[in-house]
Amino acid sequence: MVYLIGNKTDMEELREVTAEKAQEFASEHNIRRVFESSAKSGFNVEEVFSLAAKELLLTSKADDEGSEASPGKPAKGLKELEKGKKKNGGKGTGCC
Repeated sequence: MVYLIGNKTDMEELREVTAEKAQEFASEHNIRRVFESSAKSGFNVEEVFSLAAKELLLTSKADDEGSEASPGKPAKGLKELEKGKKKNGGKGTGCC
């Protein structure tokens, strides 16, 4: 998931890239979402982060459906880490 986000929309008089050019760039690079925002005024900031969070959640759920993981059941990699902790007296496998 990649977004193209133009910031500082509150400074329109200093704009260097038109909305059309941004959309053209996004199309050329297979970027599905283009936003304009302003950190100063807050314009579109919450919307961009909310959408990103929703898309990440949906992607995560879709990935979980295709793996061994499910609610209350850890993924295979986590199971292996837990086995390593038990073998090493609760000290883990040396990673992390």
